[in-house]
Amino acid sequence: RLYHRLLAAGTGAADRTRRRESRRLPRAMVPDKKHDDTDKKHDDTAVVILATGVHAVEAAAAAAAAATTTANAAPVTVRTSSKRKFNHMQSVLEMDVDLKKPDVGIARERSRVQTGIKDEEGNQLSMNSRLTELGRAGLATELFFRTMRYCIIAFAILSAIGSIPLAYNVQLNAGVYSSLSVVATTIGRCCQHDWRLILYFQAIPWFFIVIVMVTFLYVLRYKQRAIAEYNDKNFLTASDFSVRLRAIPLDHSTEEELALFATEHGGTVAHVAVGWKCAEYIVFLNQWKQKQIEWRECKQERVDAGKLATLTNGKVEVLQKELLELESEMFKNKAVGAGGEATGTAFITFETGDSKMEFMEVHARSWWRELFEFKIVPRYFGVKLIVDVATEPSDVYWENIEFGEWAVFGRAIITLLATGVLIGASATALTFLARAKDSEIARLEASQGDSGDVLVAQYGRGISVMAAVIVNIGNQAINVAISYLTKLERRPTKTDYEESLYMKLAVAYVINTVVLILFVQPDATQWFEEGGVYAQALYIALAGGLPELNKIFALVMRCRRLCFSCTANTQARLNQLWEPPDSTMGEYYAGLTKILATGLVFGPAMPVILYVTLVNLCLAFVANKYAVLFVTKQPAAMDEGLSERFRDFMSFVVLASVCIMFVVLDVTVDGVRNKVDRVTPIAVVLILIWVLYFTCPVSVLPCFRRYVSKESHGSHSFHSIEGIQTYYNPVSQPVPSIQPQLLRDEKAAKALTLIKAKNAKIKGLKIRHDQRQKSGGLFGWGGEKDAESPLELKSPQPQEAKGEGFFGSIFSPSVALSSILLEAAEYRPTPTMVKVPEGVGPGGLVAVERSDGQTVQVRVPSDAYVGSTFYATV
Repeated sequence: RLYHRLLAAGTGAADRTRRRESRRLPRAMVPDKKHDDTDKKHDDTAVVILATGVHAVEAAAAAAAAATTTANAAPVTVRTSSKRKFNHMQSVLEMDVDLKKPDVGIARERSRVQTGIKDEEGNQLSMNSRLTELGRAGLATELFFRTMRYCIIAFAILSAIGSIPLAYNVQLNAGVYSSLSVVATTIGRCCQHDWRLILYFQAIPWFFIVIVMVTFLYVLRYKQRAIAEYNDKNFLTASDFSVRLRAIPLDHSTEEELALFATEHGGTVAHVAVGWKCAEYIVFLNQWKQKQIEWRECKQERVDAGKLATLTNGKVEVLQKELLELESEMFKNKAVGAGGEATGTAFITFETGDSKMEFMEVHARSWWRELFEFKIVPRYFGVKLIVDVATEPSDVYWENIEFGEWAVFGRAIITLLATGVLIGASATALTFLARAKDSEIARLEASQGDSGDVLVAQYGRGISVMAAVIVNIGNQAINVAISYLTKLERRPTKTDYEESLYMKLAVAYVINTVVLILFVQPDATQWFEEGGVYAQALYIALAGGLPELNKIFALVMRCRRLCFSCTANTQARLNQLWEPPDSTMGEYYAGLTKILATGLVFGPAMPVILYVTLVNLCLAFVANKYAVLFVTKQPAAMDEGLSERFRDFMSFVVLASVCIMFVVLDVTVDGVRNKVDRVTPIAVVLILIWVLYFTCPVSVLPCFRRYVSKESHGSHSFHSIEGIQTYYNPVSQPVPSIQPQLLRDEKAAKALTLIKAKNAKIKGLKIRHDQRQKSGGLFGWGGEKDAESPLELKSPQPQEAKGEGFFGSIFSPSVALSSILLEAAEYRPTPTMVKVPEGVGPGGLVAVERSDGQTVQVRVPSDAYVGSTFYATV
C-alpha cells in the first residue's frame, strides 16, 4: 500500500511541477493549440508508466537501448524563410528516434516537410501559387513552368490555325475513307484534285505554324534573361556570395591558405570548402547508412521479442561488425586514402556580395587588359586560377569533382550504346508490326472486296494501338536505362547531370516516337493508309498523357509505402519508406520535348494532333506542378543551362517539321492533274528563316544576351540570412559511428539487470511480509486490521533506507525505485534546439543543458553539418 501511495504522490508532484514550469515559459515556448493532443498523449504515457510500476520502467529501458537520433534526410532548402518556421521544419526532420512502435504520422509529417517548395514563411506553396514563387527552388524550375505556359499559348494559336485545314480535310475526305477511319482528318486524298487546295488550305497554314514556332523560340530566349534577372535580384542564395576556384595547386589546397588569399584580394571570407576526393568515402558512407537502418531493425526485433540481453547474437552481431568495418574504412580513407587528396577545385563564400564581386573583378582581367592597364591578375603560388560564379550547394556532386572530362565522356559512350540497343529493339518490333499490317490489309482487301473497308479500318486501328503501346513501353525502358546510366557518368554538378539526361532522353524519345514509325514505312504514299504513319501518330499522341498522369498518382511510391510500412520495426526504416523521390528537371523537359515533337512533326498534315497536343500540354503543366509541389523533393537550384539546351533542341524539331511537311505536300502535288508547284518556294523560305534564326547573332542585343549578375546585394551579409545553405564536402565532416550507441546499449543492459534484481528482491520481501501478516503480525498484534499500523506509523526517510535491520532492508529497494520514478515524473523531456559546433559532425556527441540544469549528451544526426541546427528531445 505504501508502494502505491508513493506512486500516486509521484504523479501528483509531476503534475504540479509541470504546471509551475509552464508558467515560467516565455510566450514563444508555449505549445500551440494544434499540439495539445500530442501533449495529452505524453501526459497519459507518463501516468501509465508510473501506474504500471517496475515493468513499465523495464520496457522504457528496453526502448532506450534501441533508440538513436540519426536523421537520414537532407535539410530543407529554404531561400528566405522565417526563423521560427525553419526551426520547426528542422525539428520535424530530426524525428528519427526509435519509438516502441513506429509512428506513420511522424513519417508522413517528415515527408511533407521534405516535399515541395516553401515560401518566405516556410509554408508549402499551393497549386494556385504564382510562377515567380517557384523561383525559390532555382532558376531552372521557374523557367520550366514558364516554358510550358508559352507552349500552351503557342499550341492554342496553332490549333486555331489548324482548324482551317482540318475542316476541309474532314469535308473532302468524307467520300474517300470509311466513316470509322481516323485518317479522314489528314490531307490524304482530299487535295489531289486541284493545286489551289494544296496552296490555300495546307501550305499557307503550314507557313504560319512554322512562323509561330520560331517566334516562340525567340520569346523563350527573351524571357530567359528577364526571369534570370528577376530571380537574381529577389532571391538570395549561397551563390550570390560564393565563387568557384579551379586549377588550384594540389600541394596548396588547404582552407587556411585559400582563405588568406581570398581575404587579400577580395574581402572577409565566411567559409571555404575544398573539393577533396571523396567518391570512395561516399560509397562507404551510403553503405553505412543503409546497414545502420538494418541494424536498428534487427535490434528492435530482439527488443520486441524480449531478448535485450542477447542483442549481440545472430544477424545483429554480423551487421554490427560490418558497420564497424565500414567506419574503419572511412577513417582510413579520410586519413591516408583518397580523402586526403585535393582535386584542384574549391568554393569560397564571402561575407558580403561586394567582396565576391571585387574578387571576381580582380581575376577577370584578360591579357590585353593586363597589358594596357598595367595590372596583373594575382597568382596563387605562381598559378593563375580559374574563377567563376559558384553553383548552388545543392547543385554540387562532391563525389564527382575528381573525375575528368575524358572519364565522363567514356561513360557517356556506354550510355549511348545501351540506348541504341533499346531503340533497336523498339525498331524491330515496329518493323514486324508494319509488315504484318501490310500483308493482312492486302488479304482483307482481296477477300472482302468493297465490303472490306470496315474490316480494314478496324484492323488498322488495332495496329495503331499496338504501335502506340510498343512506343510507350520503349520510352519507359529508355527512361529507366538512361536515368541509371547517366548517374554513372559522374557529372560534377546537378545541372550537368540534368543537361546530359535531357539531351539523351530527348534524342531517344524523338527517335523512338517520331523517326522510327517513319523509318519502318519509308513510302510516303502509304502514310495516310489505315494503320499507316499518321494513324499510329494519332494514337501515340493520345497515349502521351499517360506518363503525365503517373506523376500525379506516383503509383510506385504509394505502393511501396502501403505494402512495406507495416513491416518496419523502427522509425528510421519507416522514414526511409516515406522518403519522397527526387525531382529531375531533365526528365520533365524531355517529356515536354516528346509531346511537342509529336505535335509539330505530324500536326500540320493531321491537324487533330494539334488539339491532342494542346490537351497533353495542359495536363503536363498540372501534373508537373503537382509533382514538384506535393510528390517530389524540392528541385536542386540550377541555372538556365537546361532551358538553353531545350531551346536549341526544339529548333531542330522545327526543322524536322518543315522537312516532313514538305515531303507530304510534294507527294500530294505529284497526284494533282493540273500540277503547279507552289510548295517548294514556301519550303525554301521557311528553311531560310530557320537558318537565320540558328545563325543570327542575336546575343549582341542586350535583351537576348545571357544574364550575368554584376551587382551585389547591398548590405546583406551571408550569416544574416536564415536557412541559407553552405558548401560542405562530406569527407571534411567527422565520420559517423555507432560506438556511442553501443555504449548506451551496454549501460541500458546493466540498468535493466539492476532493475530486475530489485524487482525480484521487492517481490520476495512482499511474500515474507504477507506470510507474517497471516501468522499474527510482526510484533504479535493479531489480525489484518492491526497489521497495517506498523507500515503507516512513519513515512520512510532516506537515512532509514540506508540503515540496517528489517526496516532498512524492506525500504531500501522500494525507496530507490520510487526515487527513479519520481525523477522521471518530475522532469518532462522537451525539444531543444542544438547547434553543431566546430569539429563535431554526424555521429558525434554534443553537450546540451536541460531545463532542470543537468547536462546530457546528444548525438548529431548523420546529415547535419557544422554550423547547422537540429532539434533533440532531452
